[in-house]
Amino acid sequence: MSQGLFPQLEAHMKMAKENGVTKDEMVEIITHLAFYAGWPKA
Repeated sequence: MSQGLFPQLEAHMKMAKENGVTKDEMVEIITHLAFYAGWPKA
């Protein structure tokens, strides 16, 4: 995500969803990553 590799991010998020990660958990992950990658990229 921090490198702007959004096609890879989409694939990883799809796999996470297939493995039971909820929408709320996805939001928490992206919010957490925003502090490390920066808000614009998140």
